[in-house]
Amino acid sequence: MKRILIIGIIALFLSTPITSSINCQNFKNKNNGMRINFYEEFPNPDNLSKAELINFPSTIYIAGRSLNEFFVYRDMLYDINPSIEAAYWPVLNDSYWISPFSQTYELQNLILDLESYNESRRLKVHLDLELPGKKYIKNNIQNLSFFKNKGLIEKIFLNAEEYNIEIYTGEYPSSSILDDFIWKILGISYSPLKFYHKKTIMFYSSFFVKKPFLKKMTGRYIVSQHNRYDDKLQVALGAIDMGRSGKGPLISPEQLDKDLKFSYDIGINTATIFRLGGLNESYINVIEKYL
Repeated sequence: MKRILIIGIIALFLSTPITSSINCQNFKNKNNGMRINFYEEFPNPDNLSKAELINFPSTIYIAGRSLNEFFVYRDMLYDINPSIEAAYWPVLNDSYWISPFSQTYELQNLILDLESYNESRRLKVHLDLELPGKKYIKNNIQNLSFFKNKGLIEKIFLNAEEYNIEIYTGEYPSSSILDDFIWKILGISYSPLKFYHKKTIMFYSSFFVKKPFLKKMTGRYIVSQHNRYDDKLQVALGAIDMGRSGKGPLISPEQLDKDLKFSYDIGINTATIFRLGGLNESYINVIEKYL
């Protein structure tokens, strides 16, 4: 891992001019304010009840193992706050995250699930592109299913209009062209210019505790990606509550303020916060400054 980081640092300085260092005065957000959305990985009544605090346009990406499960949680959310938009965040039963290293049958079932969507309103779908546990990677290599699975994922992108869905990916942050290249080779990063989706970079300050230099490098690379993809690039911020691992620090309202200011100043118009269950009045007060 240290070797990859060192190579990434070298690649960054070779590929990016020194004069392109982040200067927020060079950017201007096209809109008067940002759209702030939320993820909810554990959509129980307590977590969904935090939607009562939201009095601005927002989308909640609700994790579910099937569309039918998502519809149940969606109805719960609408009972709490009918003005909010609900979006589907499919998680796999076994592999959990979506990648070419997932179980093939799970990706096939996901496609059948999306094909079954029959409502007239176009559904926003969050594809969480992350690597699964080591055992799934090992099994995938042994079964030689990587390229088949990558083709299945690309099928979802290419058939999005037919499924009546709009795709938003969640992707690992990159600090250099090398990182970006690795994620693409592994099939967990896709170009919005080719597949016509929205790319969301996981710019979680929780990732960068005690790594300020790496965060600065990642922020610098987000600027270059935003210059390329414009409004097809979004950021995910947080975390303000624990995820599946149950580990990791949470960010303060003050840190969220800094992250939102950075995103706003470079022209990002949409940020999604992980996750809804951690929302409180202190975070709301920060968020309202950027609406």
